[in-house]
Amino acid sequence: MWAFGVPSRVCYADGTSAKRTTSIRNGLVTSAQVRAARGLLGWTIRDLAEKAGVHRNTVTNIETGRYRGDPATVAAIRAALEAAGVEFLPADNGGPGVRLKT
Repeated sequence: MWAFGVPSRVCYADGTSAKRTTSIRNGLVTSAQVRAARGLLGWTIRDLAEKAGVHRNTVTNIETGRYRGDPATVAAIRAALEAAGVEFLPADNGGPGVRLKT
């Protein structure tokens, strides 16, 4: 699990957002999860942007919660992280998180 002092902002696959969630089903991820996943992989913002096929400003804005992301963008970012071995964890055990698949 990860811990960040930044409030989570949720990015849903349909492009809507919210501050908190209890599930990551149906393609939603928090901005903190994106930051944490990128950190686990040792990727820069540029690395994630290139692998997801999006602009690096888009990654920055999603990670800071300034942009919730359209469905295709969120899906591309999540897919790039999952392809590299990141597993997104639901909120059941103290909040949403990420870990590397074993």
